[in-house]
Amino acid sequence: MEMLEEELIPWAKETFGWDDETEEYEEEWTFQQDSAPSHRAKETQTWLRENVPDFINNKEWPPYSRI
Repeated sequence: MEMLEEELIPWAKETFGWDDETEEYEEEWTFQQDSAPSHRAKETQTWLRENVPDFINNKEWPPYSRI
């Protein structure tokens, strides 16, 4: 989560615009991550819910398939 705070949030604010007055992003965006165990952790899922406008939670990820 420290990496997300230090890397993702500044990148997202620069990429999607950030309005300091409303404390909202200027463009809508959705964050999706892979299904690594640390990404599925409840603490990580909670942090994402609280800090990004939208994300695909671990229950919504498509199943892994090998083709």
